[in-house]
Amino acid sequence: WRLYTPLVCQISGERFVVPVNFNTDFASVPRFLWALFPPYGKYTEIATLHDYLYYLKDRPRKEIDQIFYNGLLLSKV
Repeated sequence: WRLYTPLVCQISGERFVVPVNFNTDFASVPRFLWALFPPYGKYTEIATLHDYLYYLKDRPRKEIDQIFYNGLLLSKV
């Protein structure tokens, strides 16, 4: 999937902007689990941000995963 508008997220007091034309697969869930955990849903935005932060590689993976976790909590997932 490709973003046609920027995605802006506010998590733990930090503002993140995922730019237009960024490609994402949303949540990286194996296809056989899609019936239980589809790759998109309430967590689509945070999964996209997670992909983007991994793409940038300017933070440790542990920090990126913590941002993802905090976003999931905010999304009530």
